Amino acid sequence: MHPSQLFHAPPASKFKYAEHFFKRAQAGLFHGRTIQFGNNVPESRYKTRRTWQPNVRSKRMKSEILNQVMRWNVTMHAMRTVKKYGSLDDYLLKVRTKWLGERAMLVRTKLQDEVRKQEQEQAKPTSNGKRKWKATQLEKMSDRLMTSIPKPDRPSVAERLS
Repeated sequence: MHPSQLFHAPPASKFKYAEHFFKRAQAGLFHGRTIQFGNNVPESRYKTRRTWQPNVRSKRMKSEILNQVMRWNVTMHAMRTVKKYGSLDDYLLKVRTKWLGERAMLVRTKLQDEVRKQEQEQAKPTSNGKRKWKATQLEKMSDRLMTSIPKPDRPSVAERLS
């Protein structure tokens, strides 16, 4: 095996896509960032090998669905992506599984179970026998649009008749 080729070991986890080239990415949110390799090239042009580490910070993030604060090792690229999605829960539920490590996949399955449980609670019949149906995404969007449209200043029906 040549030293320039990456050794690709079979995944140690039960998740199909939770496979990363270095172990530290399994425990945090790295969003695909890995160690990069290259050369230092000074003015004399004698090349020496070097590595570039991902920009990792330790952050405490709250999961609203699980109602827990969790400490994560997060790259700044992943932090920007979490901010773009709006919350940690949305990031873990919506992002492709290839960007998540083992720990993130475990939290994702917990979140999915909790969301399913909440949906089942909402779908249970109420005391009068009618079901409380959850509004669809299209209904939510149309409600938002209808509330954002300003109403014109028109006289009421009583004022028009008089």
